[in-house]
Order: sequence, then C-alpha cells, then structure tokens
Amino acid sequence: MKKGTTLVIAVTCLMIAGGWLAGKRDRGGAPTDVPKAAAHETSSSGPQAGAAMVTTPQTSAAGRSESLDDRPLAEVRAELERRAQAGDARAASRLGQAFLHCNKLPILTDDKIDDAIVEVSARGGNILGELGVSLSPADQSSLLKAMMRFVQARCANAQGLDEADASAQALRWVERAAALGDADAQALYGGAVLNAYDVRSAIAGAETLRDRLRQAREYVASSLARGDALALLQTQAYLGNGIYPPNPEAAYAHLYAYSLTPRSGDLPPELLAVMLSDASRTLDAGAIDRAREQGRRLAACCGAGGGARR
Repeated sequence: MKKGTTLVIAVTCLMIAGGWLAGKRDRGGAPTDVPKAAAHETSSSGPQAGAAMVTTPQTSAAGRSESLDDRPLAEVRAELERRAQAGDARAASRLGQAFLHCNKLPILTDDKIDDAIVEVSARGGNILGELGVSLSPADQSSLLKAMMRFVQARCANAQGLDEADASAQALRWVERAAALGDADAQALYGGAVLNAYDVRSAIAGAETLRDRLRQAREYVASSLARGDALALLQTQAYLGNGIYPPNPEAAYAHLYAYSLTPRSGDLPPELLAVMLSDASRTLDAGAIDRAREQGRRLAACCGAGGGARR
C-alpha cells in the first residue's frame, strides 16, 4: 500500500474518532419524523453537561477520585465495567465514549500530515474530502494538526485501545449510560448505533435497528431538554445520516446554536469554522439568516452567550 494511501486512511480514522464524519454516512432508511428541536424553539432549565469524557470527580473518605477519569483505561477498565453494571452512569459513559472515539487511534506527526497533504494534492485530490474543499494545503495542514491534538487530548487516558469489536462495545456501554440517564451518552447514542451497523447487519436486524433509531431520537431530545449542548452538535450530524431525514437549514441552525454555547470550546476553533462553512454551503442568504435566528433560540437551552460566530 502506498504511503499516501495509508495516511489518507489514517486521516479518515482520525476524523471518525473525532466524530466529524458521522453526518456524512449514507445508511438509507431514514425515518420520516423531524426532531422537535429542529422545528420548534426549545427551552430548558436543566444544567449544562460537562465536556466529553470529563466528569466532576467525587472524592471518597480516603481521598481517592471516584470518577476514575484520571487513570488510564487499561488500569481501571474492569472496575469501570463493574460499576457500570451496578448502575454507575458515568462509568458506563466513560467506557462507551472510549470505545466510540479512541479505538485504534492513529498517531500522526506534523511531518506525516504535511507529507500526506502534499502527496494527495499532487494527485489532484483533497485529503479532507468535502470538508476541506475550500481550504488551501496550508489551511488543511493547520486543521488536521489541530484535530490530532484534540483527539490525543480527549483520548489521553485511553491510549493503545485496540479492540476488534469496539463498535459493539461502544454501543453496549453508551446504551447502558443513556438508560441510566447520562445526558452525553443520550446525545451520542445515535452515533453509537450507526457505528455498530453495516448494511448486512442493518438488513438482518432491521426491526431492532428501527427501534434503536427511534430510541436515539428520544434520547437526543431528552439530552437537549436537559441543557446538554452536545445534543445540538449531535442533532446537526443526525439530520440526514439515518437518524433524521436531510434538512440542511435545520442542521446549520443546530450547529450554529452549538457554536454559541460554552461547550463549543471543546472543538478546535479551526474545525468548527470549517464545519459551519460546510453546513451553510447549500443555503441561500435568507435560509442562513433564518437558521441563525433559530440557532440563537435553540442555544438558550445550553448556557449560550457572547457574539455569534460567522
């Protein structure tokens, strides 16, 4: 396999690990109902959830962190699984998000990223596909390096995770955490479902998949009603990837709403800017204005403040 091809695959794995290809998959069979948040103003008095894979530590009398998020996954996996089975939503959420985001994580140095961009550009291609269509090679390089830093930081305690059945494990534990009421897991549940099914398993388990997609819609709505801004980002991805039918204006509204919340600081600003540009690419000026107005209303759920992003 050519070096450039290998690096393109690694970049694709990186983007999947970050969740940035979730909205680009064509799974077919999209449900016909539109999320309530996409059609109506949403208000919630619920608290905003914490950043992905981060929880507020609880300290025991012995002074040891009970969240377990400050220790490597390999060291605490058995304990996390025990706690998750016993009803600890945060333990189940950490397990699920580790398998969803951090399995087989590629490690790309700055030099490897630059080499890959040069090689793919020389063949007339774009290493970021549609996401990078308007970016110069220098901007692609900056974006990929920011993405690599972000994913490495998010998965710092899950390095070396290499499971053959990671998608099944992710669904198992995200499903468990969501059922236990973890808002982030509820927001991410749809993505975990889609990652766990390919065409063959979707056909073989069509009824179960339909039930899970219905549950995904209920969960993301519940997460949003509780004030979890991650649900805004996930709804944007779900609008057209099998959870909801395509609705570019509503998708942009949810992404724009996310950009107005403190939670948007979880993403590299370079990536968020490109995502906003890409999401608005097919909209005319009137649709963009409507979506931004809707986005400002939606963002009220989740601690929005400050000026609007463009």
